[in-house]
Amino acid sequence: MSNTRDFFKKQAEHSRAKTEIVAEYFAAWMQILKGSCDVLSYLDLFSGPGKYVDGTPSTPIRVLDEIQKVPGFQSRIRLAFYENNAEFFAELENNIHQHPVTNQLQFVPELKCEEITHQSAPNLPIDDCTFTFIDPWGYKEVTLDLLSAVVDNFGNDCLFYLSITGIHRNLKFPNQEQHLTRLFGSDGLRTLKEHGSGDPNEKHFHQVVIEELSRSLCNTGIAKRNYFVPFAVEADHRHQVQHYLCFLTKHPTGFRKMKDVMAKHSHFDADGFPLFHWTGDTQITIPFESKLKQTAEKLAEKYRGRRIQVGKLVDECHQNGYMCLSKNVKCALELLLESERLEIIRDFGRRRRKGTFSDKLVVKFT
Repeated sequence: MSNTRDFFKKQAEHSRAKTEIVAEYFAAWMQILKGSCDVLSYLDLFSGPGKYVDGTPSTPIRVLDEIQKVPGFQSRIRLAFYENNAEFFAELENNIHQHPVTNQLQFVPELKCEEITHQSAPNLPIDDCTFTFIDPWGYKEVTLDLLSAVVDNFGNDCLFYLSITGIHRNLKFPNQEQHLTRLFGSDGLRTLKEHGSGDPNEKHFHQVVIEELSRSLCNTGIAKRNYFVPFAVEADHRHQVQHYLCFLTKHPTGFRKMKDVMAKHSHFDADGFPLFHWTGDTQITIPFESKLKQTAEKLAEKYRGRRIQVGKLVDECHQNGYMCLSKNVKCALELLLESERLEIIRDFGRRRRKGTFSDKLVVKFT
């Protein structure tokens, strides 16, 4: 309890970045799905008190802020907040009821002082068009069953926090293996144990965790139906990634939008590709790896001999899970054009400015 209470004294910068990513994507998600469902739902499974001791709003209140900004949505949003700590729950209830938008909502927010466990999934209020945020104190409550439940229906997106330090620590204790198996599967647990004997801050261990998580999501069918985006979050000024903010969505529009949102809070490499990595240190060392060249080569190989409109090409890149932004794809096209592996077939009579590719432009890979 002391650790969690201390956490809510003042918002750390990395926590602020996390909250803003959730709030910004939620605002975009409402607009994306406003024509698809009469009612949109937001589900927060580990809500906390809603505000920090100094008055800074945390995720639940920031979500209410976003609902208040858009006229008309107050009658279409259903909210559910879960918080197991009785003291935090009382504060959450008070903070939500004091928010000016609460009285404007058609659906009274559902608040439950209830523990989320691996058995909770069947009882959660999950409908079509539900956005779920899962931010536990650790990782144990994040299971494949829970993730499958919250992203199964139409229009369902999910953001969840994953503690790398908690995973590494619990690899040493046999009585914790059941928690790890519920997220990574038995094969994934075996792989993590093989690579988890060293420093939890080693980049290789992080890569193994994300790869095994992606594999377990695929093996259960979750990632086959959804796009998966991991976003590294460093503890303030410690130069250590302790958590990943992970995103699941079914649709390339959500995938594209979340990458745009996360990029706003990320560092970039020298070619302008987002690293999907938050750090409070503005002097972060950029890894010597040209994602621009990698992307250009990937496009040249995949589309060799094909003629395609630029807008359609960019859409296909998002549909195929490319971890880059639309503008990065167009920079890769410019590189291929300069190396004479790309031709502009139709430009509609306009003179093209170097470095720009209209979505209507037609190109051919040679």
